[in-house]
Amino acid sequence: MTPYFFKLVQENENLYQAELLRYGVEQKLASEAAKILASEKPDELLSSEELSAIVEACEQWSTQYLYRNGGLRENLHFQ
Repeated sequence: MTPYFFKLVQENENLYQAELLRYGVEQKLASEAAKILASEKPDELLSSEELSAIVEACEQWSTQYLYRNGGLRENLHFQ
């Protein structure tokens, strides 16, 4: 793994973790999910534990995001 690639993965992990924490996902789960998301592994290569962590973190994030931003209806953009 090249140093540039490692730095990019680390930056992505930090961004994912910051966003998850911002919307109330607990520290341990946010860290675990961020690491998995930053790795950019295809879903087929993830273990059931990894998939569960991502689903749980994203559900928590989504719930808080919608709550803080006025719900789903206001966030939909109709074309």
